[in-house]
Amino acid sequence: MTENSTTDIWSHVSGNEGEIATYLRSLADVLPRATAQRVIAVAKKMERIDQRGGMSGASAQKSALADQDLLAIVSPLLQRAHDHHGDTRSASADLLADLQTGVCRLVRISNVQTSIVGMFAYPGLLLIGLIGIMIFFSQSILPEFRKILTEFGVELPVSTKTVFWVGGFLEKAWPLAVIVAALSALPMVIELCRSAGVASGFVRWIEDKMASRRSAMAAWARHTALLLQAGVDQDAAVETSMLASKRWVRSGKWPWKFGLLEEALKLDNNAVKIAVLNHTADYHHARHRNAVQWWASFLPPIMLFLLAALVVFLLLSIFMPLISIIRGMTGGMF
Repeated sequence: MTENSTTDIWSHVSGNEGEIATYLRSLADVLPRATAQRVIAVAKKMERIDQRGGMSGASAQKSALADQDLLAIVSPLLQRAHDHHGDTRSASADLLADLQTGVCRLVRISNVQTSIVGMFAYPGLLLIGLIGIMIFFSQSILPEFRKILTEFGVELPVSTKTVFWVGGFLEKAWPLAVIVAALSALPMVIELCRSAGVASGFVRWIEDKMASRRSAMAAWARHTALLLQAGVDQDAAVETSMLASKRWVRSGKWPWKFGLLEEALKLDNNAVKIAVLNHTADYHHARHRNAVQWWASFLPPIMLFLLAALVVFLLLSIFMPLISIIRGMTGGMF
């Protein structure tokens, strides 16, 4: 994409950065909190771009094209500029309507996305309970039982020796268990932040790092479609979306055979190409969402089973030596 064509598609945005930011902040008041946070983040970026000289600079345009949220919101403006070959006469009159269309597009994109972090919220809570039980046993119960069994000189079974060894380790290294419990609580905290609409940079960073390959490929397809819809030529669109994508997408080594995506890019009709990319993104988001929902329903019963098994194992390991002591005191009658 040449510098002139880049300037042309940004003609409705350049010079209106401050006004766009103001509009977005006003629109954020009537949006769901999670989406409002993303819209406000775009507004802040537009304000920074305005303070640094506006969208006329090549670096600002490159940064904006790599930001999928910003691109989704301003894409109607870019498309209008592309369709009218940079004519700015109708920009002021249609600016708010185009931004409303762009925000609705962002809401749609946000609604189809499913975070993998929430899948670990409930299992993380169970793991915290598991660690709490282990710390409680190691600090208060196991030392007393170890003292009693040592005084009676009972031959301990392997399971009891294992429990005492783990208890002794946790008795000294309990801060490590606390750290593990805190990390286990992280998915639950992130999920609560998302529910409250607190989409901080750290939350977004964690979600990005834990994104699945299917969600990454869906985001790449959606980003490419937005760029093509804005009037960016295909080679530049693919290069820009790949640079903004996850590493395995950026490398160009497809994790699966994405024949549909490759074939879509070969289509001559640009409108059909954009539609196929968007439908492909919806398909991969749906596959990702189904996988997350399956694991979210599968992990809690497994964690509950492991928690119950641990409790039973601890009780048996403790009471088996006590049974031996009682038998010795009663002459084997018990």
